[in-house]
Amino acid sequence: FSDDDATWTQKDVTNEFHYPTFSGEWCSVRSIATHPTYSNLILVGNNSGIRISTNAGDAQPTFFNAIGGGSNVSDVQFTSDGKEAWAACGGRLYKSTDEVNNFQTFTQLSPITSSRAQIAISKVDASGNYTIYASFTNFPAGCLVGVYKSTDKGLNWTQIAFAGGLDPFAQPTGGVTASCQGWYDHCIAVNPVDKDKIYIGGITFYTWGAGSGG
Repeated sequence: FSDDDATWTQKDVTNEFHYPTFSGEWCSVRSIATHPTYSNLILVGNNSGIRISTNAGDAQPTFFNAIGGGSNVSDVQFTSDGKEAWAACGGRLYKSTDEVNNFQTFTQLSPITSSRAQIAISKVDASGNYTIYASFTNFPAGCLVGVYKSTDKGLNWTQIAFAGGLDPFAQPTGGVTASCQGWYDHCIAVNPVDKDKIYIGGITFYTWGAGSGG
C-alpha cells in the first residue's frame, strides 16, 4: 500500500497460487525490512532465502535471492543509517555491507549455530557504531541456547544469557514442561533510547540491561 493503508494490492510474484505450480517459496514470510532511505528497496525473509526487491513500489515488483544467505530466514533488518543489513537464516547470522549493489551479498558472521535466531539492532550513533543482539533457540525443543551481544558490528560477541537459566521460551511452571516454544514464539528488541537494554518475548517476557545480570 502507499496511501496510509487505505487500499492494498497483492503482488502477483508473491502469490503462491498465481503460478501453474506450487513452489512453497512464499507460503512462509517471517520478516520484511524496508530500507530507511530508499523505500523501493526491501528485504524479505522467506523459505527460499533472503529475497531482495529494488522496485518494491512498482505495481508488480521483481525479487531475487541474495548471494551467501541461507534458507529458512527468520529475520531481516537494516541498520538505521541504511549502510548495513543483517539476516538470520537457519539459526545463523549473516551480514551485508554491499550498499552500492543493493545488499546482494551476505557473509556468515555468527557466534553460534542453532535452529532459529532473531536480531535486535540499536540505532547507529554519531560515530557510526551500533550494538547488535542475537537470541538463539534449538530444535525441536525450542529452548534458549543463548543471547549474544556485539558492540563492534559483529566482529566479536559476548554471551549475556545462557541455556539452563531463565528461559522466555519455556512453558510456565505448572504447564507442559516437555518442550519450549522458541521455534515460533521468539522475538527480541532493543530499547530505542538505551542500547544497553533489551526485551525478549516468547511464552513469557524478560528484560535485560547492562549490569543487571539478567
